[in-house]
Amino acid sequence: MEFGKRRALKIQPEIENLETLYVTNIPMYRSPPMSEVSIQDFEEMVIDRLRLLRILELSSLKNFKPYSKEWKEFLITEFNAAGLKAYVRLIQGGSGQKENVLQARRRDYVSHFLLRLAYCRSHELRKWFIARETELFRLKFMDLSPDGVSEFLKVHDLKYEEMSVKEKERFKEKIAACTYSGTAASVDNNKYFKVPFARVPDLVTTGRCYLYRGIAYVSASDIISIVSTDFKKNLEDGLLAQTKIISEVDNDERVYHIIRNLHKSYIGKDYATGTAGNVAPQQLDDLSKKSYPLCMRIMHEHLKSTHHMKYDGRLQYGLFLKAIGLSLEDALRFWEEEFTKVISAEAFQKNYRYGVRYNYGKEGSRRNFTPFGCRKIIDSIPIAPQVHGCPFRNLRDSRLRDKLVSYGVSRSHAEEITGMARVGNYQEACKRYFEISHDVQLALSFTHPNKYFEESQNVIRNRRRGGDGAQPIPKIKTEVERLLDDDAKLWEDPANEFNIEEDKLVDPFTQDPSSVSTQQVMDWEAAM
Repeated sequence: MEFGKRRALKIQPEIENLETLYVTNIPMYRSPPMSEVSIQDFEEMVIDRLRLLRILELSSLKNFKPYSKEWKEFLITEFNAAGLKAYVRLIQGGSGQKENVLQARRRDYVSHFLLRLAYCRSHELRKWFIARETELFRLKFMDLSPDGVSEFLKVHDLKYEEMSVKEKERFKEKIAACTYSGTAASVDNNKYFKVPFARVPDLVTTGRCYLYRGIAYVSASDIISIVSTDFKKNLEDGLLAQTKIISEVDNDERVYHIIRNLHKSYIGKDYATGTAGNVAPQQLDDLSKKSYPLCMRIMHEHLKSTHHMKYDGRLQYGLFLKAIGLSLEDALRFWEEEFTKVISAEAFQKNYRYGVRYNYGKEGSRRNFTPFGCRKIIDSIPIAPQVHGCPFRNLRDSRLRDKLVSYGVSRSHAEEITGMARVGNYQEACKRYFEISHDVQLALSFTHPNKYFEESQNVIRNRRRGGDGAQPIPKIKTEVERLLDDDAKLWEDPANEFNIEEDKLVDPFTQDPSSVSTQQVMDWEAAM
């Protein structure tokens, strides 16, 4: 798999024969895809698959019977809610238009190998990845018909001999008597495969197969026991082999940057829609002081002082406002009132009204755009007179420190936060800013500015209920936060047996701030 160095080349269905490359909904992932993938697709695919695997992990907390109908229904509901419909299509047997099914297969196959780049790096990471991928494999396999099982074995060249009609006639009464098959008629309607009994100890101990002279006769519905063992073994071998070449992949700084920070990537609520009418334009000044993250507060103040904002800023701030509950009508009124202080109403209608409506899915492609998460904001480097991006990354130490002090942060706390930003811990700096501003302790750093706003509003509401004497509110971890925290610990495992030589790589989160372009920093500040 290659990553374009100059112009990112996306996989084109009309060039590749998808039907030849991706022949099944349930691959064994034996060989990597030989295709170019753009960095944008790379990041999107690994985030989606990681979201999928974490939902699988979350299901283990719900006390479902493993691989039960209720378990599957829960997962399908959660996958759909998370926007992972391509995976749902494969889990449900690949129904729908042929082109959509093939694209879903491609996405599934490629994303699996991309995520291997991140999860091959230690024993604990490999263990977690194999467990989740095996659950996904079994989820896709569990509703295969007997004919579907035979086709799967044929596609993957798995040499499990099918029981002949003559053998079935000879043993069907015994199979029905000692397994869950029930009746001889049900045995006639099923398919059975012959495997050495030592390969299926779980089926032997639970009485789900018939034994005869060292051979276990396993039904098509139970063949998953041995097939999933093959799948795990193949995955284990592949991950170990990947550790031997991972240093070559890490030489691509763009890929390394995504992988290194993968466990910090935002995979939660997408905030595609806010509660329209929840927030009115006249509330924004007060909210910006109480509940905005630093990036949005600075942008709001810039808009109020200059009555203008460049496209990238309007996009970042406008989508944030949409998600906190500013309706389309109020958004149009808000932007127009500010812009028309320096331009005519006609100029606003001609040049800017369309963009506001576009953000709300009312123009152009009519997509319901989601606001930017922290990773995208951090990676965005503005130039004068732009003010988007992350101030913890883009402001000089002295400018950041003075800005924090002007917002009511003590000098010592401002220095503490600036120190975090100086060494590249931008999200930790934002978290600390929240803790100091709200007098609370957080379990995790923020991965989305709208989550910051949401948490701030929760703290304020709880304080109002508690009265003036309310004590600082500790942060209690949710199930999802605990899983994210556990995943982060995997990456921080001191026993990590695969050590990356960081001194040979340029990590944008730990590099010397002096190595950042002076022009980039100065331009950002000039816009302030």
